[in-house]
Amino acid sequence: YLNVPTLFGTTENAVYNQLFAAFIAYVLLRWLYDQTKKQTNVSLSFISFVRRFFSGQLPLDWKSGMAAALFEYAQIYGRRMSIYMQHKELTSHPAHPKRCSTSSGRSWM
Repeated sequence: YLNVPTLFGTTENAVYNQLFAAFIAYVLLRWLYDQTKKQTNVSLSFISFVRRFFSGQLPLDWKSGMAAALFEYAQIYGRRMSIYMQHKELTSHPAHPKRCSTSSGRSWM
């Protein structure tokens, strides 16, 4: 059961996009909770973690655990991302950006 009190759009695509965004947020928060729970001794339920996370009232142990988990993730996967970003910088040409034209003939970047 998912309670979404306000939708920003009511078309089928808008509703799907909003639900998909809510699902992504849930998965990321759940991952962060699970990773942090391993590194701290203070016990919090998932719902308590989410409430405290959004209100900025997480215990210091949880904040440091989150920082450690994110740092560890960055150490493992950050190298791959930096290689990707270097490749992207080498292959893009900022002096000559691509222009795309719309059906009305106007171009945009």
